[in-house]
Amino acid sequence: MAQGAAGRLHWPAVFAGLLASALVFPVLLLVFLIGSGEVPTAAAQVEGMLVVLGISVLVTFLHALLLGLPAFLLLRRFGWLSARTLSVAGFVAGALLVGMAGWPWRGGAPGSSYSTSWHGRFVEMQRDGVPTLYGWLSWLESVAVFGLVGIASALAFWYGWRYFQRQADARRQRGFLPRQPGHPAQ
Repeated sequence: MAQGAAGRLHWPAVFAGLLASALVFPVLLLVFLIGSGEVPTAAAQVEGMLVVLGISVLVTFLHALLLGLPAFLLLRRFGWLSARTLSVAGFVAGALLVGMAGWPWRGGAPGSSYSTSWHGRFVEMQRDGVPTLYGWLSWLESVAVFGLVGIASALAFWYGWRYFQRQADARRQRGFLPRQPGHPAQ
């Protein structure tokens, strides 16, 4: 079995890992806002930013619960659980929804075009209902960025879960946690 897959699963440790993974995107968002100089100063703007950060914690927690937790449990069940395999699952989970929602080939109306600024350059994203090279590159960039956020979230889960799981295992070995019926003493 892969490292970390053996032993009884301590669900508070799993919850701690989920919470750690849910904080990654809001923290990265806050760092991005601070780095870009877009930090609000007025009280109403600060309140709005806190609401957005709170909503992002909730959404990313649900994302981790609905996509990340099943991936973790499956990897653990098959004995493939490691930081590396969980990172791959995190990339897929992070990129999946953005990749599907932002898919540039939507069969746009013939004659419709769309242009925008992309990395400081005004480019055509769609021409005559067909995505351009820039449309595809923009989509790939979004998929890659959210995939990387997924990796960071998966690693936050991994290290948060591992820390608390080890603490629980140590307490159990010292006799502080009751053994489950049907599980022999370790």
